[in-house]
Amino acid sequence: MWRIVPLLSVLIGALCPAAQGRPPLDVNDTQQQYQADEHSNVTLTVLCPVNSSSDWLNIDLMIVEPLRSIYLYDSRFQPDPHTDDQFKGRLQCDPQLRNGMVECLLSDLRLSDAGRYQWIVATKGRSNLTKLELVVRAVMSQTQEEPSKPTERERIGLYMAVGLLAVIIVCLYLGNIITFCNFTRLIPVEISCLRDNLSQKN
Repeated sequence: MWRIVPLLSVLIGALCPAAQGRPPLDVNDTQQQYQADEHSNVTLTVLCPVNSSSDWLNIDLMIVEPLRSIYLYDSRFQPDPHTDDQFKGRLQCDPQLRNGMVECLLSDLRLSDAGRYQWIVATKGRSNLTKLELVVRAVMSQTQEEPSKPTERERIGLYMAVGLLAVIIVCLYLGNIITFCNFTRLIPVEISCLRDNLSQKN
């Protein structure tokens, strides 16, 4: 419930400016787009029409689908910023305006972080809504990009196996040649013996 109170105060002020004494909510129709790689960091920046003399600042960074606040800061009701569990430890915003800018650093990007966001930044008498889109590019791991290379020991073992196989093939080939040569030498001897046997019988 405490998260809704600051947002309602901003929306009521935007819809009922006369009652709150502030102008309607200014909507920036130009959607900012940020692109970054998975596991990298990105800085989200919004330019605010801020009343520098105001002692009240409300920052509400929301993700659109599904609509929920991921960072909420209200100097009146919530001096300690609230960060959504999905972004806790990864989203850090500077509530101190610098040259009318609000910056949020989102680190260790995930593919699930991609989507549409919107800021509502309000001070006493002025408020602004800015839309932005975050595109997160998937990065393939090194093991997926390149096949694992064999180590030096594996390469030596592979060379030895190939060399041994080549030696075995050569030995088998030479053995067959020697066997064939010996066989061809024995044929005339066998024929001569056969002729001698036949002549003796006759």
